Amino acid sequence: MNNEKILELINNLFQISSSTLNLKQLLNLIMDITLNYLKAEVGNIVLMNKKTGLFYSDVNFGMSLEVIKNLQYGNEKLLNRIMKNKIPLIIRDYHKQHKLKKPITIQSILCSPLVTKGKALGAIFLVNKYIDNSITNFSRDDLEILRIINTNIASSIEKAQLYEEVLDLKNFNDSIINSISTGVITTDLEGGVLSINSSARFILNLSDDSLQKNIRDIVDKLDNRKFLMNALKNKENILNVESILSLRDGTEKILNISISILNNLASEIIGFTISLDDITEKKYLENQVLRNDQLAALGELSAGIAHEIKNPLTSIKGFSEILHKKLDDKEFLVKYSLIIPKEVERLNTIIEGMLQFSRPKSKKIERCSLEKVIRSARDLMNYEFKKNNINFVMNLTPLSDSYCDVSQMEQVFINFFLNAVQAMEKGGTIAIKNKVMVKKSPSKLFFEYNTIYISDTGRGIAEKNLPRLFNPFFTTRTNGTGLGLSISHKIVTEHKGFIEVFSKVNEGTTFVIHIPTVNN
Repeated sequence: MNNEKILELINNLFQISSSTLNLKQLLNLIMDITLNYLKAEVGNIVLMNKKTGLFYSDVNFGMSLEVIKNLQYGNEKLLNRIMKNKIPLIIRDYHKQHKLKKPITIQSILCSPLVTKGKALGAIFLVNKYIDNSITNFSRDDLEILRIINTNIASSIEKAQLYEEVLDLKNFNDSIINSISTGVITTDLEGGVLSINSSARFILNLSDDSLQKNIRDIVDKLDNRKFLMNALKNKENILNVESILSLRDGTEKILNISISILNNLASEIIGFTISLDDITEKKYLENQVLRNDQLAALGELSAGIAHEIKNPLTSIKGFSEILHKKLDDKEFLVKYSLIIPKEVERLNTIIEGMLQFSRPKSKKIERCSLEKVIRSARDLMNYEFKKNNINFVMNLTPLSDSYCDVSQMEQVFINFFLNAVQAMEKGGTIAIKNKVMVKKSPSKLFFEYNTIYISDTGRGIAEKNLPRLFNPFFTTRTNGTGLGLSISHKIVTEHKGFIEVFSKVNEGTTFVIHIPTVNN
């Protein structure tokens, strides 16, 4: 073949390589041009699977893969030799060497490995040069032409394979994304929707033209759309934000929405991933459980109120029933004139405690030092400590500030100190220490907390009583109201904190109070 023909061949190969990334289409174009230039009767391109090491063929120009696998070269398979040595071969008069009979007449074989970057991707096999209606052997010039073809197409085949792998991976990922129940939407930096899975379409009741929209159009029916759009504008990650979606039929869905920033390999922000879950049913079930808990708590509260009020009322009733008979008995009148105010005060204390527990109280939230709050509560309790032979040990490391109502938080620590004193009738030790730690909250989010440990050496709490410890009017003391710990628990919860309790009977109790720091 002259130089002009070779240049024409190279140009045609370049055009083929540039025309498609579809592997099967590329192989068919290559096989077609190869058979045409080399005048081969039949041929095939065999590729090797990277993962399994097995050979496969996506094109078949009159010669099957099974035939190629059975071609011999001396004592070994021709395909194995080509892949191992990576050297092109011409085999002339193959049918004579192997005594083949018609209809399997193989006159000559021309084969060459497809090598790029030192590795063999597969090989091209051509059989029987066909000129002027007769079959002849391939020549050295034919081998050189095949070498030129391989040099120009091997890298293109590798690119097409890589593209196919990426496409398969994308399709696999798309299949996963579309099969999960969580809605997933990706957007660019301007909010243009890049992808949206089937679950997101179903949850948001979207049509098929969603990809042509901006995210602001999609979240238009959400009650907190301004907050979500600000998060996108400010490039913020947000986690588990509850939103109410208003539907056209007048019903509502409760959604759990998270936004994550998308970065490229250079760590540049290129867009956002928005995930959403329909938690309407879950919320309904949670509310049912909460309602049942509230009814149970109301029953216990009512029983506690009845029990606590009954005793002072009984005393007052008894006095009133015999008062008309004892008007001349000065000793009786003096005695009961002291008892009645005491019982009335007891009733007042119970009612005030109930109101404090149940009625929202306005708070003065400010940045405060919990260390100062704890020291103030200790100072107010010093008399009780000394009177009851309590050794108070405080070992506080520096605390971060918190946002709190100082007077309410002071009351919390006074209640816990008082509870510890009452648990040690014969005296003992109250130890208080702290940590600043990151911990998962009851709502499953991570926050930084000021964590305060208050331990006593008292009688401890039975394990069966721990779940009811913060219920109103629950107490194991004969003269207790059972409101102190429940009020403290309510205050801590309203400050976005939570309380843990660890106790063993006759060994003591540790209350662990977690209050969020300002660093959240």
